[in-house]
Amino acid sequence: MAESDASPVLLTIEDGLATVVLNRPNQLNAINRAMRAAFREAFQRIEADQSVKCAMITGAGPRAFSTGADLKEIGNRTPMQRREVAAEEPSAVVRAFPKPVIAAIRGYAFGGGLEIALACDLRVAADNAVFCFPEITHGWFPAAGGTQALPRLVGMGKAMEMILTGRRMAAPEALASGLVNAVFADAEFEAGARTLAADIARHRLGALVLAKAALRMAERAGSDIGLLYEKELGALSYTLEGRAEALSAFAGRNQGRGSKAGP
Repeated sequence: MAESDASPVLLTIEDGLATVVLNRPNQLNAINRAMRAAFREAFQRIEADQSVKCAMITGAGPRAFSTGADLKEIGNRTPMQRREVAAEEPSAVVRAFPKPVIAAIRGYAFGGGLEIALACDLRVAADNAVFCFPEITHGWFPAAGGTQALPRLVGMGKAMEMILTGRRMAAPEALASGLVNAVFADAEFEAGARTLAADIARHRLGALVLAKAALRMAERAGSDIGLLYEKELGALSYTLEGRAEALSAFAGRNQGRGSKAGP
């Protein structure tokens, strides 16, 4: 099948994990109108599927996670068209998604592709990953969440440097700066990403959703509001199905280990 005939986004669901593949490898998984629509539809399906506890986004082929917007498509946009598209960007879809999301990054993560990764809750990379916001070299700046998410991860100074110069960051620096959570040798990359996803997907969906909501509130409010929000979500978590059974099983395991055993 020619790439032009293939879906721009592939979705598989297995063992509680939804894998979303950006599927335009010959264009380095550049984001066009069709990909935006397919991406949004995939995440609507994942959100509705109660068997899915975690999502992972990756790029097709060995060369790129995504190099961002397809420049052939955006050249003639008016300011109002750009404004309207902002709410449909994949990064906006990911930010609004309630379940945990992992970005599994191999190769280039540029522009809007990096903004997708920044919108995710966790990021893992192959050792050939390269990160960049090149927008400044084209006369604009990353405006799909990049200026807000990057400083929270790497600090304002590093974010200023990356965005104002357009320089590239290799995987080791990305790990050291906090941009990614882990870096794997390319041969071990897929297994490493899936192990992390499996560690999340083995837990109860309700607890994952509430924990993510509480953590994300730390980005949006001061500690006073955040603690109040955490208290209410913590109380709500006591209503989750299966909680009593999980506590009983945990207590049983500890009794078997002896009184000095930890969790």
